[in-house]
Amino acid sequence: MGWAVLHRVRRLWTVLVMVSVLAGLWQAGRVVLPAAHVAWTWWAASEDPAALARLELAERVSEARIGQEIDAAVAQRDLDLAQSFLALAEAERVPVAPARKAAVKALEDGQTWESTKAFARGAFIGDGEGLSGMAGAFTADVVGIGDVRDLVREGWHAARGEAVDEILVGLSAVGLAVTGATGAMAGTPAPVRAGLTLVKTARKAGRLSAPLAASVGGLLRTAVDMPGLKRALASVGKFELSEARSAALAAVRTERLAPLAAMGEDAAKLYRRAGYRAVDDVLASARSGPEIARFARLSEVYGTGTRAVMKLCGRGAILLSKSLAHIFGWLFAALGWVWSVASAAAAFGRWLARVTPPRRRRRVPVEACGAEPALP
Repeated sequence: MGWAVLHRVRRLWTVLVMVSVLAGLWQAGRVVLPAAHVAWTWWAASEDPAALARLELAERVSEARIGQEIDAAVAQRDLDLAQSFLALAEAERVPVAPARKAAVKALEDGQTWESTKAFARGAFIGDGEGLSGMAGAFTADVVGIGDVRDLVREGWHAARGEAVDEILVGLSAVGLAVTGATGAMAGTPAPVRAGLTLVKTARKAGRLSAPLAASVGGLLRTAVDMPGLKRALASVGKFELSEARSAALAAVRTERLAPLAAMGEDAAKLYRRAGYRAVDDVLASARSGPEIARFARLSEVYGTGTRAVMKLCGRGAILLSKSLAHIFGWLFAALGWVWSVASAAAAFGRWLARVTPPRRRRRVPVEACGAEPALP
């Protein structure tokens, strides 16, 4: 009798342990599985800037935040940023107060004369700001005037023994080579020309990030014969403009322009979809040509709202902002949970097999099986 009671107590204890383990796994799954799903979502979006931006915006966009950003942009007279937040609000279906829209419209009406002045400054001096200023700079560069003007300026510096900006000079030489070089640019010289103008304008304004400047400098050293370019500068210093132009063109190795051409084309795409100020912000923060390409891909989805996305998300709009340790930690936790569930299920199955008595087979008479009786 004592052994039977002990056996029953042991079986009950086993059942309680099993139930506790299953309850613990259930509670752990409610925590681990949703977190692992979020981690996997971030990891799966790591190569898609638009998907990353959507995840980042889900944590940042609200009616109050959009309103604050629009008010701040209007107070700083940053019409482009204010309009970008209006575009983002429309895309995310966030309501904006009519008074805020009216403030942005009033700011737009008051900047017509400023845009005219910016166009003229961009065309004649080359340091255009805003859409009109950039249009002026592009108009000058697209026919080569801006490039020659910049070569002359740097040539004067060289003639006086002053420091010469090799990146600016190299971009000017490449710009001269690209202008009209349809064959060398695979039939798309205009976008490349526009993008290189954007990069050069950012360099002159001191807005080109140090890592990106180093990257562009490396590409220029590969695509441009710098000693030949220095001889071009010496000619410019003597006011021999036609000779300087010819020397600059001869210094460019057109067969090695592909990386610079790709960077210029990506910058041009971003400019066309999101505007000059978005390009300016990108060039101030990007570290390489591939990052410019990721921002260009982002602009395919958000258009004029791209700058607002960048303002809210920073580099997280194109690069994974969550730490890999956080992501892989939850993914490995989910794998551990699955292994624990499988182990618990196997142990439970083995226990059931032990405690369940085997079924005995019924012996069926031969007559019941339809056997024929033996012959006499």
